[in-house]
Amino acid sequence: MNTDKTKAQAKAAKGKTKEVAGKATGDKTTEYKGKAEKHVGKTGAVLADINDESPQHDNKQKDATHGSDDSAVLAELNGDGGKNGKNGKNGKK
Repeated sequence: MNTDKTKAQAKAAKGKTKEVAGKATGDKTTEYKGKAEKHVGKTGAVLADINDESPQHDNKQKDATHGSDDSAVLAELNGDGGKNGKNGKNGKK
């Protein structure tokens, strides 16, 4: 279990405590704030699980949408089609 999930679960528990205290005292504001905090904590715990399970992006892998040659794409965006160097249409700085 990672620290993000632990913090989120602690926030959810704190929210549940506020919710119960609000119900016990009849204070609707505290009750609703506790419910909101509880749900934020639960959502954070789920997000922490998702982040743990997702693979990290590896910069060495090819990007499926752009291919492996970014310099050709940049040259085309600069308008020279990659024929005249890296610095624009005529290769001059």
